[in-house]
This record gives sequence, C-alpha cells and structure tokens, in this order.
Amino acid sequence: MKISYNWLKNHIDLKESPEEISELLTNCGLEVEDLYEYEFVKGGLKGLIVGKVISVQKHPDADKLKLTKVDIGNENILEIVCGAPNVKENQKVVVAPVGVTVFPLSGEPFLIKKAKIRGVESNGMICAEDEIGLGTSHEGIMIIDEICEVGKKVTDYIKIANDYIFEIGITPNRGDATSHLGVARDLRALLNRKLNNKYDNKIETGENQSIIKVNIEEKELCEIYSGILIKNITVKESPLWLKEKLESIGLNSVNNIVDITNFILHDIGQPVHAFDFDKIKGDISVRKSIKSEKITTLSNEVIELSGNELIISDNSGPIALAGVIGGMSTCIDFKSKNIFLECACFDMSAVRKTSKITGINTDSSFRFERGVDPENTYNALIKTAKLIVENAGGELDFLPINQITSNRDRPETFISYEKLKRILGVEINKKTLQEILTNLEMKVLEENNEGLKISIPLYRTDVTRDIDVFEEILRIYGFEKIELPETVNTAIVNSSKPDRHIVKQKIFNYLKSQGFNEIITNSLTSEKYYDDGENQKLVKLKNPLSNELAVMRYSMIPTMLEVVAYNKNRKMHDLKLFESGKVYMQSENGEFKEFEKISLIVTGNIQTPGWKQKPEKADYYYLKTILENSLKSAGTSSLKGHNISCIDDKMLKLIDVKGEVWYAEINFEKLISNISHNEFILNEISIFPEVSRDLNLIIDNTVKYSELENIIKKIAGKYLQRVSLTDIYTGKPLSENQKSYTFNIILYDNKKTMNDKQIDFIIQKLISTFENELGAIIRK
Repeated sequence: MKISYNWLKNHIDLKESPEEISELLTNCGLEVEDLYEYEFVKGGLKGLIVGKVISVQKHPDADKLKLTKVDIGNENILEIVCGAPNVKENQKVVVAPVGVTVFPLSGEPFLIKKAKIRGVESNGMICAEDEIGLGTSHEGIMIIDEICEVGKKVTDYIKIANDYIFEIGITPNRGDATSHLGVARDLRALLNRKLNNKYDNKIETGENQSIIKVNIEEKELCEIYSGILIKNITVKESPLWLKEKLESIGLNSVNNIVDITNFILHDIGQPVHAFDFDKIKGDISVRKSIKSEKITTLSNEVIELSGNELIISDNSGPIALAGVIGGMSTCIDFKSKNIFLECACFDMSAVRKTSKITGINTDSSFRFERGVDPENTYNALIKTAKLIVENAGGELDFLPINQITSNRDRPETFISYEKLKRILGVEINKKTLQEILTNLEMKVLEENNEGLKISIPLYRTDVTRDIDVFEEILRIYGFEKIELPETVNTAIVNSSKPDRHIVKQKIFNYLKSQGFNEIITNSLTSEKYYDDGENQKLVKLKNPLSNELAVMRYSMIPTMLEVVAYNKNRKMHDLKLFESGKVYMQSENGEFKEFEKISLIVTGNIQTPGWKQKPEKADYYYLKTILENSLKSAGTSSLKGHNISCIDDKMLKLIDVKGEVWYAEINFEKLISNISHNEFILNEISIFPEVSRDLNLIIDNTVKYSELENIIKKIAGKYLQRVSLTDIYTGKPLSENQKSYTFNIILYDNKKTMNDKQIDFIIQKLISTFENELGAIIRK
C-alpha cells in the first residue's frame, strides 16, 4: 500500500523527515518496505537553465527552422536550431544544454546531444512546456518572465513540490491502517500529537425525502447503507490537486467523480461508489445473487453469478458486486448528470466470499475484507458529497439516506496493571498509559487501583481482548524500551527419540548434496487427478474456493507433477525435486486420516550434460540408490513401507508432462518406527582383510533381484559384509527372456583371515543354489 508523505500532512502536522517517519512506522508494526522520492514533474527540471535569445535567423536549408543564439550566462552563447514559430529576440526561455536529460510529458526521457540539423550544428534545445513536463502545449517554446535572471536554474523560479512515498506492507489484521487517516492515527499515538480534523458531517440539503428507495434484504451482511442523490453535476477532468494526489500513489485520473471516490477511499479508508442515477431502474436492493444471473463489471468482464455473492441490484438485475466492483450498466461517464452516491458497511466475510468466487480483487474489496469503520460510514458519504459539489457542481435537493440494520456497541475490556506489567516485562506509569490509550481512541470508562476498564473503537476489528490491547500499548510505547532481564529462565522439554526434525534434516541435507531442490506445494488440489477407486477416499472441502482446490491431496504426485510441468514449460527438463508434506484420506467409516511423507521426483538427466559429462537419464536404479542412501543417512536401511514407481502415462498426459518421470516416497511414520527399533552396536575395527569375489550369472527375466540378494545373505550368513550389483545386461547373444547379472560380494571374518577353502565353499554353494533353485547359468 502506498502512502504519500505530503498527503499525511493533511491529517497530522509532521516536522520529522520521511526517513524518521519510515523508522517510526516500521517500529510500530507498519513495515515500510520502500521509501522513495516522487516527482510531480518527471526529472524535476534538473539541469534546465534560464536563457535569453539574442539573435534569430532563418535556416539556410529549411523554411520552418531557425538559427538562434542563446545566452545562458557566464559568457556562454549557444547556437541552437529551433523549429518553434514563436521564437523571437530578447525572449527569456528554458534551455536544455548538451548533457541534460529531458523528461517530456509523454514518451521516454532523452539525452540532449550535439547534433547537425540540416547541416547546421545545434548545441542544446529551447524547450516547449510539454517537452519538460510542465503542460500539454506544443504550439511553441515556453516564454518565461522577464525577472528571471539569465544563467540561473529554472528551479530557482519554478518551484516543484516533490513528495515521498512509503510502501507499507499491511498485515491482514490492520484494516484500520489501509488509508492515510489510518497511518496518521498511528503517528498521532507515536508522536503524542493531535490530528487535523478539517471535516464535519453537516451538509445543506433540501427537506424532501429521497426519491430512491433502498431495501436491505440481507440485514446481517449490510450493517449500514448510506446514500445521497446529487443532481445536475458536471463530469469533467479533475482539478490538478486531485490528480497529483492520486498520481503520487500510482492511480490514474479518470474523471472528477470517480477520482473523488478514489480519493476518499485512500484518504480515510471508506470505499464509496457512484451510480449514474438516470441508469438505475427502480429501487435499489442489497441482496444475495440469484444463480445464473449475470453482471458486466466496470472492467468489462461478464460474470455469471453462483447465488452466493452479495450484490446491489435494481429492478433490472445486478448493478454492482457489493463492496467489490460496480457494473457497466450504471457507470459514470462524461454524459452523466445525476448521480447516486453509495457508502455502506458490508460484512467482511460476505465481501471476501464474493471476491473469491468471482476472482475479482479491488482496492474496495481489500478494505472491506479487513473491516471498515461503521462509525465513519455516514461521515464519508457527506465528505464525498461536499467534494463533488465543490468540484462538479450539483444540487442536493433530497435528504441523505442512512439505513442502519444493527447498532454495534464498542467492545469493552479490563486492563489489569499487574497483568500488563507481567506480560510486557516493564511497568508503564499510569499517565503515559492513559495517553497511549487516548491516542489510540480507546476510551477509559472506569479506573481503580487494579486497572482500567476501556472501550475499543469499532474500526479496530483485531482488538477485542486485554492481551490485544497490551500489544497495542507495547508497539506504541516502544519495543526498544523493554530492557533485557539479567537472568533468563527456561523449561527443560523432554522430546521423543528419535527427534523427527533431526531425522528430516539428515535426509534433506543428503538430498541437497545430490542436487535435489526442495519444493512446497499446496495440500489442496483437484479431484480430476484421482480415479474412481481413490475418489471415495478423498477428503472433500464443503466450500472450496474453486474446482482446482476442491480436495485435500490423497497423493503428492499430482501437485509435484504440476511443478515439473511448470519448469518443463520454461525449458528446465533435468529436474530433481523433493517435498515433505502430508496426504489425507477418508476411511469407509468416515474417519479422516493424515500421513506424513517425504516424496522424491526425478526426470531428465541426472546431471546437466557438458563437454566432460555425458547425458545419463535418471532411472529406477538411480532413484533406488538415492532412496537407500536417504534412509541410511537417517539411520536405517530397510526399504519396507517405502516405494518407487514410474508415473503412468495417463497422469503425465493429464498434467501435460512429456517424458519419463520417476517417483519415490518415504513413509515417514514407518521410517521413525524403524529407527526407533534399531540397535546401535559399536564394533572394533578389524585387523583381518576383506575378500572380494565377482559372480556373473544368466537368469530368467522373471527372477527378481531381491530373490538373488536373499539367497546370498542366507548362504554367506555372518561372513557377508556387503553385496552390490555391478552390471545388468540384456540382448544378444542372450534370448529375449534372459538377463545377465554381475555381483560383487565382500566376505569377511572378524576372528581370522579367511582361507581359500572357506571362500570356495561359500561361492560353490551359492552357484549350486542359483542353478538348482533359479535355473541360473553361471558364466565363467
């Protein structure tokens, strides 16, 4: 949100510099993310000099060009080629010498350089007002007053009132600070200074009741609806002061009526909407939409309504989405003569729902979703009406409408002195405490030796309890004033073993060392990713934001594949990703369950190919190795309960992913259980050597690696140190149903050096078992 330093001064007298204000705001919780100078005239007229035309001659090779000599002081005479029809001798003019950057009203800035124009050298430019951003005229050069001294800076005579803009990161709870008045309120409390209240809610109108009727059908969703009819206005360009105010915070001027409503929104935080009264058909209603009703918004977007949106309608149908955006059917244009101003207090959740359903976010919805001040709704209407009458003319023949469906009382709470001291860690004297509360517009209702009973303004929707008030007191009093205690007390917490966080971190560190990147995806996803069998187990949202976010993920594959698709669409084809998260399911008896997983996904090459690195595709064996080593880093080697798979083509096509994608999943609960049952045994470093033997065999394609590994473990027994598969071969001269495996087996005896007889006995027994049980052929 952008806040203007000069605009703030309309609400509070500021002697402090913008930098000092920035620090104050950040320290009190309104974080200033950026502070920059805003120039009402781009470039600020920097480098421009007052010059005097001392001679004008016709250009020898162009009828419309003239050769001028211009005195810019200090005996500097510039020869400048000028095309303006009004250039004459003895004129005082604005000169842009060579090296100065000129900022025109439209178009890009450009640097003044020496140039030859039709064969004659030109050493600068005599400026028109639109060429330096001071106006729209381009009929001729700008003539300045005779009192201006030659050689002086133009800024010595034309004062440019620059501004400073604060970009504030508003947290969701601070709806009260979404305006210049809201920020000024905090500054009042921080500086203990009064606000400048330049407005009142009195306005002279006719005595007639309004000819437009308002029916609030959804009384719980519209607390206040105020309106006023203004006749015979003139829609035109906004005055300069209003344009400058809006442009300083990044808003474009539309017309005087729309600009005034935007000004009020950013000035005091109350959205106001103006309808063209002559386009309203009958009475106005505040109601829920009817399913399949349509509205064309001011952004020219046709919206089909669902029946859940809060709308403003007339007899013809919807004319606005309440608190969000108006409709084209009643929009203000330069032909509008009679307008109806609406100023309301809509329910926060109702506006948020309308905004989410329609996908439309506006400055208005931003404020209503966070809560506006119901005590200021009518005042804002009157303030807007006054500004319109002042700047667009108009007649107020009818009394304002001010329908109130409920009168909320201000929340009340008790502030205990003892509790305040205990929570804040410092004792604030009672006078300072009452000053802070008063400046926060929290009224003291009762006072006794134990504390204060106070009421809280309705615009502070986030402050309802004493602890909320304590936070407000502390941020105004100043966190820096809280001294650090000499001793720090802490409680010893017994955590379960193994520590889940440490286990995760070990796995994450290993994966990162192997070039994997961690991702975080949404646990909400689309039902379309799951088949009929899985569909019955899905946890479905009762009120989803959209069909794309309608269920809790049953598997992490779809959301991770969306990340793969996003990267592949941006030419990133070699991906190694992992994510830690939960999956959710509903059992047959309706019980909801959740399971924690660590998921890995790989596609493309293992490493980016280079002149020394040949392309090597990620496959089952690569991912299996990664999975095994991940488990080992966590303290276990068992793959039971975890899985590896190649994602099927149907899922890849659904998410538009091309190429082979491998997926592995660690069941985190199973992992923790395995680690918990592990025995940690320390062995002495052996003084005896290991024995390595290679074994190559041809087996049927149906034989699994695990069968071979189990036979080796069973026969080698305690002598088996480790076994690894070093090669797999298929193809000629083997038949189609055969494959060749090569193993490296490491044997070891921790009591003595193994002799040939022992080794040969184990190897021969392995060979005979492979031949007899699996029909293997041993290659020698």
